Amino acid sequence: MPFRHYNLLLAEDDPDDQLLFSHALEELAISQPPVIVADGQALVDYLQQTSRLPDLIFLDINMPFKDGLTALQEIKALPALAHLPVVILSTASNDNMVNRAYALGACLYARKPNGFRELTELIRNILSLDVTGLLAKKERDQFLVNR
Repeated sequence: MPFRHYNLLLAEDDPDDQLLFSHALEELAISQPPVIVADGQALVDYLQQTSRLPDLIFLDINMPFKDGLTALQEIKALPALAHLPVVILSTASNDNMVNRAYALGACLYARKPNGFRELTELIRNILSLDVTGLLAKKERDQFLVNR
């Protein structure tokens, strides 16, 4: 798995979802725990202040202070951060949200599954892609990930 030793970041406001994500990474034997921030503003602040950028960001859309799509837009507008691969991981799945995330430069859009096993499998599938596969511009139908 290309990301087994990489630095992952989760931007998610729900503590239960944070815990499930962390447990899923443990289940997948990811060597480092993820960095977790609870909102879009904290994400942008963290990225601008850290000396070690994440290798991959998992980003929820519906968060307080600054939603995920606004944070994504800001990240992609900053030359020092624009290269970072961002995977949207959200329950919001209407076409407008998906189209906007695609236009703003997210690498993939994944609907949050309801169960732990499904989440673990989804993360496994995403992490099985190499960086080239994540960063390659996809057609919109390839952009939306279903387990």
